[in-house]
Amino acid sequence: MKVERRATMEMVTLGLALTAITLAPSMLHAQTLSPQTWEAPNSTSGAAQVFQCIYEVAWPCKFSADAAPSADQILERYQEALGGAGALAKINTRTVTQRRFQDIGRPEDHYLMRYSKKPGSEEGRLLSIQSHTSLDGKFLRWSNGCDAKGGWNWSGRNDPSGIVKVGKTSTDGLCEQELYFYGYLPLDLIHLKRAYQRLEYKGIHRIFQPAAGPEGEMAGGVGPAVVPAGQARDAYLLLGVPAKDGDDYEWLYFDTKTGVLLRFASTGNPPLSNAGANPDDIRNEGDKLALAGNTQRIVDFIQYKKVGDGTIAPFQFVNQGPTTRVRGVIINMIENVPIDDNVFTRPINSLRADKGFGSTKRPDK
Repeated sequence: MKVERRATMEMVTLGLALTAITLAPSMLHAQTLSPQTWEAPNSTSGAAQVFQCIYEVAWPCKFSADAAPSADQILERYQEALGGAGALAKINTRTVTQRRFQDIGRPEDHYLMRYSKKPGSEEGRLLSIQSHTSLDGKFLRWSNGCDAKGGWNWSGRNDPSGIVKVGKTSTDGLCEQELYFYGYLPLDLIHLKRAYQRLEYKGIHRIFQPAAGPEGEMAGGVGPAVVPAGQARDAYLLLGVPAKDGDDYEWLYFDTKTGVLLRFASTGNPPLSNAGANPDDIRNEGDKLALAGNTQRIVDFIQYKKVGDGTIAPFQFVNQGPTTRVRGVIINMIENVPIDDNVFTRPINSLRADKGFGSTKRPDK
């Protein structure tokens, strides 16, 4: 009797399961699908638009900017987060001492010193130069810099000549807007905006920043970090379309809560005529934009702290490339120390402390 009852119950259960399977597709299609359908309790606001787009096979996804701040408002909030226009305008130079750790790839650990200076006029270029020194005090190289002619980089690990490489884009040599991003110079919003033809809004996305790590204990600055490192953060994603053909497009991630720049990624420099084009319609891979989240390099900015003169800057960056990861931790940042323009003279030989000039006069003298 018990065996027959068990068999009957199993048949009923199987029948209910088959009925559920049969009805499931019709029940699914009977539902009303809207952007809210895809919202999870803890999802980022606006993320549902992406999933709705995928469900409808309606690529490329269109992001509604109806409730979002404009690109100008995002940049203005970035300026306020760094101390405000008034405080930033008072700073003309920054001198930064930094410890550089390469913990993925070839192990490296040494000191950096970067000198940076605002231009003498609104139309001038930012001035900057950086040296590397080993832990036992030996000069290693002048790695990059910016002068009136443009940016430059050192000869590289596989070139013992020391001859500098002339930059091909506005940011080569870690120049122009990248100096602001790293905090090597205080933000000049007018100067920054000149770098972009436009900034396109691409929605709000949750990103996951690296923790400060034990290296972060070396970070200078005053007080606690504005944004706790190692947390998930919601960010406004903007695509920076360059003002000059040949310059890199850039993905910029601004924190929705504090306004600071959390991450940036260079997307390459395809022709401006390809901006907004469907990647599948562009045959030459070199002419395509690197899509958000799929770039060769991303840089996260963490440990935003007070500098001491009313401004705020990131005291650590994490630069992740295809085969390496580099952390730069700012130990000390000094503002408004006078820096002679001769400091920024471009080296003849980037591997020599005297820049290759020796006892002879420099070409600019």
